[in-house]
This record gives sequence, structure tokens and C-alpha cells, in this order.
Amino acid sequence: MNIHKLVTLLAVVLFGLGCPIDVDDHHSGGDDDTGGDDDTGDDDTGDDDDTGDDDDTRDDDTAVTAPIDYPTIQDALDVSADGDEIWVEAGTSLENIDFAGKAIRLIGVDGMEATVIDGGQAGSVVTFDDGEGPDAVLQGFTLTNGSGTGVTGEDGGHHPCGGGIFVAGSSPTLSNLTVVGNEAWDGGGMFVTDASAPTLSQVTIADNTAADDGGGMYVWASALEIRHSRITGNEAHGEDGGGIVTKNGSTLTLAHAVVCGNSTPDDGGGIRVKDTTATLEHVVLCGNHAGDGGASRSRTARRRPTTTTTRPRATTTARGTTTAPRPSTPTAMAGTPARTATIQIRP
Repeated sequence: MNIHKLVTLLAVVLFGLGCPIDVDDHHSGGDDDTGGDDDTGDDDTGDDDDTGDDDDTRDDDTAVTAPIDYPTIQDALDVSADGDEIWVEAGTSLENIDFAGKAIRLIGVDGMEATVIDGGQAGSVVTFDDGEGPDAVLQGFTLTNGSGTGVTGEDGGHHPCGGGIFVAGSSPTLSNLTVVGNEAWDGGGMFVTDASAPTLSQVTIADNTAADDGGGMYVWASALEIRHSRITGNEAHGEDGGGIVTKNGSTLTLAHAVVCGNSTPDDGGGIRVKDTTATLEHVVLCGNHAGDGGASRSRTARRRPTTTTTRPRATTTARGTTTAPRPSTPTAMAGTPARTATIQIRP
């Protein structure tokens, strides 16, 4: 057996015994100890590939960590920081979301038709009640099957309010949403209170139910701005506002909107404005029903000359329908966030 075969066989045996061996050094006769130094060159600094494990520092607060797979949207929100952006892929998530005061952009990247948050009748589907401002963004979801958050009402009772969205003392930005099939005591689709000032654009509030007031939306002592949106098919079974009710010094701005097919047994089938400043521009009111004021019923309301609206007890003929466009995928947005996480919702 020649020397090369002998060395190779010895290497195999020693390797099997777990002993380190450098075949090349032995084959060259162990010529130079610097060859042994190759062992130091070998991977002591290579063990600084444990600093290669420092590549894990890419997961710190300043790094882009997309995609990250969290089991729930709330899990992602819990570990996020102001300025972060969370992308949610198509699917249905059974949970209730709380922004917890964070300036986060939560985006359903596949659009509201494909990305659903189901509240499971376990409370409001989405909550903003910790001073969130306009940098708290919710975009591209369907919110359904919510049952509201407990609030002490006008009657002194404690009732669930805001089946789909609950906003208290906060001013989030809401866009490209469908709020459908939710229920509560007040504000079946959305409840806004405590000097909040949310803005809505390209939002559909549809087929929600309130046991008392505001089938679609209830606004108390707050400012609400709605543009390019639809409020349709909502019901209030108590007194006011099949579609929208605003009370107690609130401010309502409604522009380029459709309010149709809402109902209540008492005042304001479409809109009930009470002790509120309301500005309506280019609004279609149609097919709303109420015991008093089918399209709208107002007290202390302001109308601009360009408004398409009605006086109390009047109805308006529909001039057409509009469809809120699907949200665009946010591929190039100003103000790149510190981190972007992608949530993959699994069945």
C-alpha cells in the first residue's frame, strides 16, 4: 500500500473517531508549521463567523426584516415600534386588533376583498383608544363580525359600542376599508368619541346594525371627516341615524359620498345630525327610511351651496353609484419605515 493510500485510510479512521486531522499537512510531510498556523488562520477568525452570527444584528430596530412570519397581526403589532409598517397578505384572521397608541401602518397588501379580520363576536374588530394620531394607519382590510367595546351610554348603562371600529381620544387614518356585518348597541360599524378626529377615505360602511343609535356610525363630541366613501344598508333599531348619527358638539365633514338604503324607526334614516356642525358636499342620499326624516334629520347643521343633500323629510333620487377602488400595493411610499414585516395568515 503506497503512502498516499495509507494516509487517506488513517484520516478516515481518525475522522470516524472524532479526531481532527489535516490530510494536506501530513501529505506534504507537515512541512511547515505555518501550515499548522493555517489552523489558526483556519477558523479562529472563522469563529468570528460567530460574528457572522452578528449578522443577526440585522434584526435590530434599524434593520429591514421582511418577510417576518408572525402567527397573528396582534403579535406583530405588539413587537412593532413607531414608524414600522406591517404588511398582511391575503387570508382571514380571527382576532381583535388594538393599535395600543402606536404610530404603525397596518396594510392589507392584497386588498380589502382578500384580506379579512373577523372579530368573532369578541369585541370591536379594531380599537384606537390610546391617543393614536394620523400616523396610525389602517388600510386594505375587510372588518367584520365585531360586537363592540363597553361604554357608559347616554342612558347611564354600560353598552358595547363600535362593532367594527372603536375610536376614543384618537385620530387615526383609515382608508380602503370595508366595514361590514358588525353589530353593537351604538355605532354598529364604527363608534367615535372623546374628542377624536379620524379621517376616512375610500371606505365602505355597509350592513351593520345598532340596537340603539347609529347603525353605520355614531359620533359623540368628536370630529369626523369622510371622503369618497359609501354608507349603505345599515340599520339602527333604537332612535337615531340608520347610516350616521352625530351628537354633542361634534363636527361632520362628508364629501363625495353615497348614503343609501339605511334605516331607523325614528329620526334620520340616512343621517341624524344633533347639536353638530355638519358640512356635506357632493353627497348622494337615496332610499333611506325613517319614522321622521328619511334621508336626513338635522339640528344645528350647516350646508354649503355645493352640497347635494336634502331638507328633513325629503328624499333624493339616486343619480348613480360609485365603487371605492381597491387599495394599491404600497411599493413606493414616502418615509420608508424602520422595519417592514409581512404577516402570512394561514387557514
